[in-house]
Amino acid sequence: MTVQEVISLVEETKPSAYSTNTIVSWLNECESNLIMRTSGDIARKIKYPDDAGRELSAPLPFEKIYVEFITAKIDYQDQQFQAYQNSMAIYNATEIEYLKYWERHKYD
Repeated sequence: MTVQEVISLVEETKPSAYSTNTIVSWLNECESNLIMRTSGDIARKIKYPDDAGRELSAPLPFEKIYVEFITAKIDYQDQQFQAYQNSMAIYNATEIEYLKYWERHKYD
């Protein structure tokens, strides 16, 4: 999934008043966390719109993790704390499955 695909999907599925720059900052946070937790590397910062076509690190079927994380950030910022808890539970479940997958396949 590309940076632009994540932004478009978030705008479609979780419309909000937050700017694209804010959404990209949350996307940077998520991508950096995933890369650090898998390879231990430091992610190159996403610069929008220059990196709009950049492929993100999580493969199918785990690429939904980016939208789940940004959805949780929107819920938190909107002080929708029950929705935030639900969104984080969904994100955390996907992250656990992704990390298990990565551990099984990191040397493939």
